[in-house]
Amino acid sequence: MNRSRVSVFGTSPATVLDDYGKLMRKASYTGTVKPGDETVLAVDLSWHHFFPSVSTTPWQLDGVLKTLIDDGFAPERLSVCYGWRDGVSTKKGEVFNRFVPVLERYGIGAFHLSEGERWIRYEPKTALRILPEIFPEGIYIPERLSGKSVILLPTMKTEALSIIAGALYTCFETLFDRNSTRAYGAFHEALADAFTIAGDVFGGIFTVMDGVFTGEGPGPLSYMPNERNLLLASSDPVALDAVAAFLMGIDPLSIPFIRLAHEDGLGTGDLNVIDIDGEDISSVRFAMNTGKTGMDTRLRLLEKGLAGSLLRPLARILTVMYSDFHWYVRIGEKRIRTTMKGEWLKVFEGYRKKTG
Repeated sequence: MNRSRVSVFGTSPATVLDDYGKLMRKASYTGTVKPGDETVLAVDLSWHHFFPSVSTTPWQLDGVLKTLIDDGFAPERLSVCYGWRDGVSTKKGEVFNRFVPVLERYGIGAFHLSEGERWIRYEPKTALRILPEIFPEGIYIPERLSGKSVILLPTMKTEALSIIAGALYTCFETLFDRNSTRAYGAFHEALADAFTIAGDVFGGIFTVMDGVFTGEGPGPLSYMPNERNLLLASSDPVALDAVAAFLMGIDPLSIPFIRLAHEDGLGTGDLNVIDIDGEDISSVRFAMNTGKTGMDTRLRLLEKGLAGSLLRPLARILTVMYSDFHWYVRIGEKRIRTTMKGEWLKVFEGYRKKTG
């Protein structure tokens, strides 16, 4: 039996782009995603505002695209996908998170699943745990992703619903539309099902995780970010999530979606049968936890409870007012200034779109 392999590298502001190349090649990414493939980079855009650890970073997108193009991938066969995030404007997000200058540099196109994409019915090839029950009208997935190789671009963070939000979380958020909020009551089973579907419809799956900054808390708006300077990559997203959980101080198999995916043979969640290349992480434990549920999470659950009600738009307005105006202005921006200082701030500012 082949053992899963996860590459873990340290990085710095001066070397991060080259480090992504070394990381991906060490993880033998071209064994999963090949230069001739049509390849989609699935961005984790969990909030339209920039905040360390919440979403794919611009240097993460830059480093992965640079590596692909340096290794012979044609720009016209590469694209970036923004999944459908409830309450998130992906149009604003690609600007605020400074993805646009990266895409323009390499001549890469992007598409937003919330805008004009065709969704097709997926017929399960194997038994699923919960999604047929959640979607009795049928399971629909984006047609544009069918048959494509996909590179998932999560960050390292905890999450109230799923304990951690990594590769499988990003996969779920990429595959489903706004109705995905129905799955919140059985989220771990839904994550495992989503990865089963991904294995059927994607041509290949590779994951590159940015852990330059980690996010601790219930998420997505209540994080306490910390600088960690780590990068992870693997052709086994389950194994990558397991290693990320270990680094965060959590037993991987205690996380239901990792255990379920491991039991279903979708990947390896047992650290005893995962080879870790690069950094010696045997004694690295960040002791992270989800903490108490934040106001933003309670407001989003209120929205879910009011789905189909005339009061839901009011709940949506309250969520936006709290997250975008109260929390981000009074709390979030202070945390950004405290966390992102010195060279990493210079790296981020280097992605500012030039005008004139």
